[in-house]
Amino acid sequence: MVPKRLDGIGGYLYVYWPRYLVGFGGGLLLALSLWLGAGMLGYELGALVGWLLLVVLLYFLLLQLWFIYRLEEKLTVYELLFSLGRVKPDEYVAQIDVGRRRSSWVIGRQLTTGKLVVVDLYNPQMTPKGALRRWRELGKYPVPDPRLVWREGRLGLLPVPDGEVTAVFLIQTLSELWHRGDRIRLLEEIYHILPPGGRLLMVEPARSVTNYLVWGPWGWDLPSTRYWRQLLGQAGFEPIREEWVEGMLVCYRADKPVPVVGGQLRLNL
Repeated sequence: MVPKRLDGIGGYLYVYWPRYLVGFGGGLLLALSLWLGAGMLGYELGALVGWLLLVVLLYFLLLQLWFIYRLEEKLTVYELLFSLGRVKPDEYVAQIDVGRRRSSWVIGRQLTTGKLVVVDLYNPQMTPKGALRRWRELGKYPVPDPRLVWREGRLGLLPVPDGEVTAVFLIQTLSELWHRGDRIRLLEEIYHILPPGGRLLMVEPARSVTNYLVWGPWGWDLPSTRYWRQLLGQAGFEPIREEWVEGMLVCYRADKPVPVVGGQLRLNL
């Protein structure tokens, strides 16, 4: 049974409950068993190992929840994306998503007379993660709003006419795709629908000291910032700027190049 409403830390724990149940739950049980069992039997080294393991697990658990709280409450990512892209409240923009929906509502609230078209690419075969399915279960369903248009799409076919939108938002969408080729294919399709000078505004996690300290083993599996820049360049985009959020997420702005003559300069970046 899916809860009717879970936000912030509650929603995060619901989505990633297998990780916390098996990883942290099992680890805490082992640590307590070593600490108490070895202590009762007089094995001081075993008790010390159990105590240290308990401290390490509690450190990672509390730090992860704290950073999730900070990211959820501040909504810094969306404000930074609008600033990087110089998105005006009357623009017609798009978001390519996999059905989380929450970010779409936040982006839509930044628009006044503008419009946001949200393209849902969810495909269970292409994005089979159980966590993503639970994110979708928690997502708010569309309600009538003249600023938001909801459409279903496919990886190689985005239902947005070429040149109709001036900016495209990608908020942790590429990382949901398992294969590099699928990521390139999506970026190339976004490149195709944007007009010259159009902006891609992207957010993805990347390797960093903070992610190592907060996520432990999971932090080592994250791609580097160089990897994401290479993907953007391979799809034809020109990376313009990147900014870190809380040392965990990276916001990128990459533009579709404008044909220029000679050494003309691009202004108002």
